[in-house]
Amino acid sequence: MEEVNRISDLPEGLLQRIFYFLSQEDAVRTSVLSKSWRYIWCTRPNFDLSEPNFKGNKHQFISAVENTLQRYTDPNGLSLEEFNLTLSLLGGGDDNH
Repeated sequence: MEEVNRISDLPEGLLQRIFYFLSQEDAVRTSVLSKSWRYIWCTRPNFDLSEPNFKGNKHQFISAVENTLQRYTDPNGLSLEEFNLTLSLLGGGDDNH
């Protein structure tokens, strides 16, 4: 008997609404559940970008912020309802942490 994967068949808008209620970490974790979900977390309507929790230097963080915002400025129907950005102002000047 063939198994049916009903969750992967849900419309992307509904999946985004479901992902809205997940923490960002949990949303990212779902990317391993299905090939069609690999990048769905990137289109969720709320994003929380925190420089202190980012694994990389300041330039990589800025690039990640720009790439995230770019996804919502393209005419592809995505809407961003919440956006939180946390920056570290007291970084000691080390861009290679």
